[in-house]
Amino acid sequence: MTEERRHFSHSQLKSALGDGGCLRAWGYRYVEGITTPVAGRMHVGTAWDSLTRLVMDNKISSIDTSVDEAQELITRRFDNPPTESKHGVTLEYDFSDIDQDATRDRLASAAELYVTDVAPTINPISVQREVRVELLGDIDLLGYVDMVERADDGSIVVTDNKASMAGRSSYTPEKATVDQQLALYQAAIAIEDGLSPLTRGWRSLDIGYKKTIAKFSNVFVREPSHEAAIARNKETMRSAADQATILLAVEAAGVFPPTGRGTWKCSERWCGYYDVCDYGRRSRTAVAVDTPIPEED
Repeated sequence: MTEERRHFSHSQLKSALGDGGCLRAWGYRYVEGITTPVAGRMHVGTAWDSLTRLVMDNKISSIDTSVDEAQELITRRFDNPPTESKHGVTLEYDFSDIDQDATRDRLASAAELYVTDVAPTINPISVQREVRVELLGDIDLLGYVDMVERADDGSIVVTDNKASMAGRSSYTPEKATVDQQLALYQAAIAIEDGLSPLTRGWRSLDIGYKKTIAKFSNVFVREPSHEAAIARNKETMRSAADQATILLAVEAAGVFPPTGRGTWKCSERWCGYYDVCDYGRRSRTAVAVDTPIPEED
């Protein structure tokens, strides 16, 4: 049996070197294999992915999805999270960051809106497509593209589905033009299919927060020409290969420097390794004083 080639995913690259990335946290997760509980907000996205996959797979097969069917699925997936990841990693959960009953109801409402208003406007080609292309020597880039769809003009579009509870959309065209995940998936599709899609973007669900209701937004950007797309794809893959080279060197050296202490990432709220890392809670030993401490003679 041929041994599977090593791969990097966008999640790995981002967790180490992206916005809020931390090489030390990356080492805990991907080198030492220490996992942290999945937060409720992250599980919302996973449950939503299962719904969009069902509806779009049905549409590809010319099958209509009823509102009742969609709501039953999203409720069942939300209440019964997977026990393993795609790669066989055991998953644990911590839903303390969400109101489960309210979130379940909001997801059911969003499912109805998706089936009645959003899905009819989409012409899907593939859903949750696995892409695997050479990144660096004997190392691959591995990813799962939420959706490849066909636009009204016949062109191919790479779409990433997002679900959030922010109460406001954080996805903008400015961010889409520089988003690495979108660019990597666009490049991988081009490599596998031989023709680069020009358009990439997000179909974003905001399930609502407090008194706001669920709403969808489409944020897409388009390269001006196939030549521009090809140049962008080459730059994207070269940048990812450079990042992989850094991670391989860090792993070989066995030195995993932390992100800047005091940054938003290095905090109890945002880092699952806060109680494990030497630069986390255990390094916070100093306490505030009301008056200056006298100097010793």
